[in-house]
Amino acid sequence: VKNVSLIGIYWSRYTLEATPMTREAAAQIWDLHRRGGLDPLVTVRDTIPNALDRNGDLAGGRTTGKVVLTW
Repeated sequence: VKNVSLIGIYWSRYTLEATPMTREAAAQIWDLHRRGGLDPLVTVRDTIPNALDRNGDLAGGRTTGKVVLTW
């Protein structure tokens, strides 16, 4: 997989309306992960309260890889 970015997943509605498709997609994603097929370049890890600062970094071109925000 090239030039693909996994930004976030919100599957609530899919699990209600397209369960077989959602299960298959999740299985493929976890399989890629297990095989080491997902290897994003993460250069910044921070918390949600600092999201505005990290957004400024993105807008200002001060990042070279992914910015990951967690609770």
